[in-house]
Amino acid sequence: MQMAVILNWLGEVDVLCPFVRASRLARKQSVEPRPKNMSTESTLLPLDDEQEKDLATAYLKFAHSESKTSEWDALFWTHYRMGYLAHHLPQKAWRVILSIWSSHQCPRMMGSLSGHIRTLLLEHCFEMLPIIEAEAHRDPTFAKLLAGLEQITLSDEVYARVMAASESRVWEGAPNCGTLEVHAPSAVNPDLMPQEDEKDEDLARAYIASLQTESKSEQWQALFWTHQRVNYLTKYLPHKAWRVILLIWSMDQSITTMQNLSAGMIEDLLTKNGMKMIALVEAEARRDPSFASLLGGVWRNRMTDEVWSRLQAAWDRRGWDGVPNA
Repeated sequence: MQMAVILNWLGEVDVLCPFVRASRLARKQSVEPRPKNMSTESTLLPLDDEQEKDLATAYLKFAHSESKTSEWDALFWTHYRMGYLAHHLPQKAWRVILSIWSSHQCPRMMGSLSGHIRTLLLEHCFEMLPIIEAEAHRDPTFAKLLAGLEQITLSDEVYARVMAASESRVWEGAPNCGTLEVHAPSAVNPDLMPQEDEKDEDLARAYIASLQTESKSEQWQALFWTHQRVNYLTKYLPHKAWRVILLIWSMDQSITTMQNLSAGMIEDLLTKNGMKMIALVEAEARRDPSFASLLGGVWRNRMTDEVWSRLQAAWDRRGWDGVPNA
C-alpha cells in the first residue's frame, strides 16, 4: 500500500506544478470578465470519450472560477489533465491550448496557459519549439501570449528563441547543437508509451509492464506515466478505471499485479468513488472467485463505513496476511 500511496502522491505533484505557477501568475493580473455563454452543465465534468473541445471548454471555465469554490473544485480535473497531456501527449496538449486561446484571450488565460507551454518546451523542445515559433509568427495574439512566459528552467537559447518569436522576429543567434537534439529512443517498446487514442487495453498492458520493471530503472521511469494515468482515472473517471482494472486482472494474475491492484487501484477507486462503484465490485466478486480473493488485499484507507462493510462482505481473505487458505 505504501508504494501505491507514493506513486499517487508523485503523480499529483507532477501535474500540479504547472497549476501552482499559473495560479500565481493569474493573481498578478487584473480581474477579467468571464467569457460569455459558458455552460455550467455536467458536460464540463470528465467524460470517458473525452473530446479536445470539451476539455478546452471546461478548462476555460475553470480558469475563470473563483479559487477554492465548489465550481473550482469540480473543474480542477482540467489542470490535472492538461498537465498530463503536456508531459506525455504534447501534440494533443498543443491542440487543446490553441482551442482555448482561440475561444478566449485575456491576461488570466495568458498566465494559465503559459505554464503548460513551458512544460511543452521543457519536455518536448525538439518537437514543439518550431511549432510554437511558427504559431507566433502566424498569430500576433499568440506572440503576445508568449511574451509573458517566464524563463525559470528553460535554457537560454530556448528562452531567447521564444522571446524572439513573441516579438515576431526570426531568431538569429548561433544554435547550440545540444538544445534541440533528438532524444535517445525510449527505453521501452513505443507501443507501451502513451497513445493519443488512449485505449484501455494499451494502458492495461503498459501498467503490467511497469510492474515487471526494476524500481527506479530507466524502463520504470519511462512507464511511470501509467501510474499517473490510473490515478487520474480512479479519481475522475471511475468507470473507465474499473474497465482497466478488469482488463489488467484478465491479462495477469501474478502476485505483483495482485498486490498493486488490491492496495493500489481498487483501494483508490473505493476511497474516491466508493458508493458509485461498490455494487460493481460486489457483483464481480460473486461472479469471479479470483476477484473476490484479489479484494482480500484492499486496505480501508478513507472509505466510508458502508463501503468498507460491503467490501468485507464481498472479499475472500484466505491467503492474505496469514489467514489460512483452508
